[in-house]
Amino acid sequence: MANQRIVNKGVAIDDLDDFRRDLQRLVREGGPDGLSLLKAANYRVAEHVRTRAVARAAGVGPQSLKAALSMRSSKATTRATLSGGNNKVPFFGGAEFGSGLGMRKDLGGRNGPNPGLGWLQFKAGDGSDLNWKQPGQGKTGYFLFPTMRAETAAIKEMYTRELDDICKIAFPNGRL
Repeated sequence: MANQRIVNKGVAIDDLDDFRRDLQRLVREGGPDGLSLLKAANYRVAEHVRTRAVARAAGVGPQSLKAALSMRSSKATTRATLSGGNNKVPFFGGAEFGSGLGMRKDLGGRNGPNPGLGWLQFKAGDGSDLNWKQPGQGKTGYFLFPTMRAETAAIKEMYTRELDDICKIAFPNGRL
């Protein structure tokens, strides 16, 4: 299960699709290649998140750190993207989200009567809240998603600066 992709809404930037279309039109009309500038900006934002997630993972544990170090930022025009895991680190998803499999308190605690069942190498919260990783609970993940939540304001500010810099180059007379 190499290069696992975790799909999340992430941090939304309003009107980014319209901006990208304006850059595409500009390139078709012979203007500067704003799309390559946007790819570079998306990469820098993804790298910002990646470096902070690696630092957070170091505090979670060695398995999380190894998983976080496998993350790679991509250069895409549509979004800042991170992918994690590879052939040597196939456990990225488990390190980020843990595993509740085997955490049945009603059956006698961790793994209950079936001590061989489950993926115990992954964290599973403290056992008091087995829904900690469910979407909508606001606590998903151990290092990447908490970093995204903590860095949302910084990510939006960084994107604003990046897009302003692109506009100065691609649209020196103002955006059409």
